[in-house]
Amino acid sequence: MPSPGRILALDTPTLLACAKIPASTLNYWVDKGFCTPAIDVGSGRRATRYWTIRDLVVIKAIKSL
Repeated sequence: MPSPGRILALDTPTLLACAKIPASTLNYWVDKGFCTPAIDVGSGRRATRYWTIRDLVVIKAIKSL
């Protein structure tokens, strides 16, 4: 069980594997404003973004539409 105040996050490669979408699709959706990482949007071209489980649910919903 995580300690109180600790935030569990998914990095982008893990999120992509769970959602079963390519990185290009996720980047397109982020660019269009359909979704954004709730924890860390990263900065720079190769920065890792961190996502919550709620973000994963949103991404799976977008995918199903």
